[in-house]
Amino acid sequence: MKVRIEKKNKNIYVFNYENGANFLLGNESYRADGPLLLDVSITNRCFRNCSFCYKNANPFGKDISMVDYNRVLQEAKLCGVTQIAIGGGEPTLHPWFVDILKLTREIGIIPNYSTNGCNLTNDIIDATSKYCGAIAVSVYDNINDYKDIITKLSDKKICVNLHVILTKDSLDDYINLISEPPKWFQKLNSIIFLNYKPANGNNDLLLNNAEYSKLHKFFEKICNYNICSIGFDSCTYTFLNEFTDINKAYYDYCESARRSAYINENLDVFPCSFYKGQGISLKQNSLKSIWQNGTTFINHRNVLEKCKTCPLYKIDFGF
Repeated sequence: MKVRIEKKNKNIYVFNYENGANFLLGNESYRADGPLLLDVSITNRCFRNCSFCYKNANPFGKDISMVDYNRVLQEAKLCGVTQIAIGGGEPTLHPWFVDILKLTREIGIIPNYSTNGCNLTNDIIDATSKYCGAIAVSVYDNINDYKDIITKLSDKKICVNLHVILTKDSLDDYINLISEPPKWFQKLNSIIFLNYKPANGNNDLLLNNAEYSKLHKFFEKICNYNICSIGFDSCTYTFLNEFTDINKAYYDYCESARRSAYINENLDVFPCSFYKGQGISLKQNSLKSIWQNGTTFINHRNVLEKCKTCPLYKIDFGF
């Protein structure tokens, strides 16, 4: 097993190169050398036309060029990036998708990707098994529509996570799902619930608008679920704090511009994929200079630093 251990400023970062598993010991608020995780959109193509899509992905979206992706890899290596989360659009539609997975792994970075599961050919599944740490299948339709593809991936010993968007309107469905999960959930590594972000301007679906009783019931069911692991993105933190007694040692606040960054198919770099401000071009700047000196990143970190003045931060994180 190949493991990287990075010790700096009383913090210890451990990374498993075989499967991408990692953890941080300490209270590091910002990794000065560069991001550990890059979220990279390799295409803006997708055929689903989801109403809540914040990327405006469409069947005619742009693919990243292989020249540009190789630049991403070289810059990532110089910063000590350990993982690249490949996304889109639907990343498997990129004509060189298998090569992207291979090149990423060969340079010493673990590739992972998220997919709607509609274009997982045998070649892509074989490459996923060979090169990836894990994949995430994003759920949009009836959950049982995903049974066959999850089973196929699991049979190939691929670590599979389900990504599920939590909205005001989806709570009832997921309360029922967690109450009576299908047997094939045993093949999953985890279910990751993602708090809906109104990046497309639709605030009606926000969890904040859900009935208190439904939120309470959902998180109560979650705490008693034991078929596979359950996870949440950091944007769900306030609800976890309100409705669960989960050990605060498992919490972390937003890591964008602290340990992660996002690069779109045009090579513009942002703190995260939901960021609406101005990106900084990787074609004209190094990733390290963007990370350390980019106004967008400095301003975002300054906003996050204000979290530390909140009494709840001190209670929950103990810093």
